[in-house]
Amino acid sequence: MRLQPGNVLVKLIKPESVTKAGIIIPDMAQRESTEAIILDVAENITDVKPGDKVIVEPFAGYEIKIDDEQCLILDFRYVLATIG
Repeated sequence: MRLQPGNVLVKLIKPESVTKAGIIIPDMAQRESTEAIILDVAENITDVKPGDKVIVEPFAGYEIKIDDEQCLILDFRYVLATIG
């Protein structure tokens, strides 16, 4: 797949469903994940690279399925920060 300029492909990191204390958080109570791993970037983007962990805008992007995994194609402006 070749991304159009300005876009990134990310895989959202699913939030933990059990707290450190062992409390199970039901799916309905969980917030939309905002942490993601960069899978691919368009040629014109140099700020992030595949493998970087980022925070993205909730509910942004276009959902696609690659190898049975939910991924997002989103405009780079929706990448808010890199982690680590």
